[in-house]
Amino acid sequence: MASFRTLLTYTQQAAALYADKPAFSSQRFSSTLLQNGKPSASQPSRRTLNERQATGRPFSTTLVSLVVPLLSGYAYEDTVHMFALSGSGYVPQAFSQKHAPTVNALLNANATRCLVYSPAMAGLALQLTELTPQLRLFEHPDLSTVRRSQRLQEPFCASGDDVFAIYHSSGSTGSLPKRIPYTYRFLDAALKKTDYCRKMLEGTRSTQTGTVTHIGQLSVLFGTIQSGSAIVIPYPGRVPYPAEDLVFLQANGLINTATFLAPLLGRYLVECRTDIALRKVFTQLRCIMYGGAALSESDLAFARNHGIRLMQFYATGELSSVMGSSGTDLLLRPIPGFNYSFVPLNTEGSADAAVVGPSPVYELVVPIGAPDLPHPSLLDADGTFHTKDLFREVQPGAWEFCGRTDDMIKMWYAGRCDTNSIVTDVLASCSDIVQTCFVAGAGRISPVLFVELQVDGDDVCRWERACEIVRRLEPSQALRLRHESIKDASRIVIVSRGVLPRTEKGNIRRAAVEEQYRAIMDAIDKKAT
Repeated sequence: MASFRTLLTYTQQAAALYADKPAFSSQRFSSTLLQNGKPSASQPSRRTLNERQATGRPFSTTLVSLVVPLLSGYAYEDTVHMFALSGSGYVPQAFSQKHAPTVNALLNANATRCLVYSPAMAGLALQLTELTPQLRLFEHPDLSTVRRSQRLQEPFCASGDDVFAIYHSSGSTGSLPKRIPYTYRFLDAALKKTDYCRKMLEGTRSTQTGTVTHIGQLSVLFGTIQSGSAIVIPYPGRVPYPAEDLVFLQANGLINTATFLAPLLGRYLVECRTDIALRKVFTQLRCIMYGGAALSESDLAFARNHGIRLMQFYATGELSSVMGSSGTDLLLRPIPGFNYSFVPLNTEGSADAAVVGPSPVYELVVPIGAPDLPHPSLLDADGTFHTKDLFREVQPGAWEFCGRTDDMIKMWYAGRCDTNSIVTDVLASCSDIVQTCFVAGAGRISPVLFVELQVDGDDVCRWERACEIVRRLEPSQALRLRHESIKDASRIVIVSRGVLPRTEKGNIRRAAVEEQYRAIMDAIDKKAT
């Protein structure tokens, strides 16, 4: 039986290649909080990362479950502890959600009895014990107590079907985020994908995208460690980075590349139009890598016109990286060595203008036998994995994203919002006052609900109706995260009947709503900040 790489063997190999190069630059500063005019920084090497995660087995005699729930922050120590748990044969169940009722429901769904947490997550851990008193808590130990002289743990042999970690989707399926198990076969494929970026990443010092509880950041970490590069860990509580921190990091030679989720990069590019210092930073970076969604045409044009070098990646929570761009065209091409099926889709009557056009539209499907085929629990009835993401072939073998087969939209920081589930909840609880409704707000912190009433009224009446809708929605929205729920009447826009833009068949047109009501949604967001 073939043996697959584990997180432990992976870091041991990287440590052998780049033993003393820093894997992390832990910048415990902000541009307004300095020590003697310079940032306070620690730079643990790959050897240190390897030794600490291979020798530190602080939970081995106390944990009570093979699957260990893990609440992690942005610190270097959080990465070490996750790798150590996995290297000790446990299966980290990582939570990127910070909403106590949602995390508690996920824990209860698996009858979980213990939780390992970062000190930065102590407040959330305490809330969870109030909801589930029998939950046993284990705080991350202090890494300074780990002695380098301790014998390194021997790596164990993993089979391809064994699960090495469990993550969750950034949006709810039903009322809870979807459970995503990752196997060692998947890990091996993910590591091979990052080989594709090794030469490009050599010598880079890049921003941190998120925590290792997100597969996107874990993939970036894989590529960084394998290429002798470093990730800059920001000052606690300052992710996403404020513009002034990016200016400070680049001006002091602490970063030479950046990695962002597309909605955040879009906001930075808007700031660049008026912030000359930030624009200078972006033009001087070696490259800015982004993914999670597509950038607007205006943002792409601005970047081209000002010499900002972009590289786009397409990835999903179930697959990690799938395609990337090369050169200046930003078209997506499958990572070499990985093959996918592009299945033609019938777009007749589609409500999404992005998928309607003269050229055919294809759904990306992962075929049976693919090395990165997700866990069996995530597959469709035919044994394949349908991403539900749609693409057009612009050049032979080169694709551009153009929408989805469902009603899911990408929100701020790449969270997913199932707009159809909100519409269903509204119509189920408010059919006596709501004639039709639609959810928009792609790239925003929270969605916006557009409503056409059964009986319209003046502004006072509309506000009262919005408050009533929120009250009735409360039970169905309670466990949903901020980016996938309607919990505030100010995020409900009531319009006259029939004014929402529609197709000839009567479907409300998403792209048209996003554009026509952009200023209104911008004003709503501004009031919320």
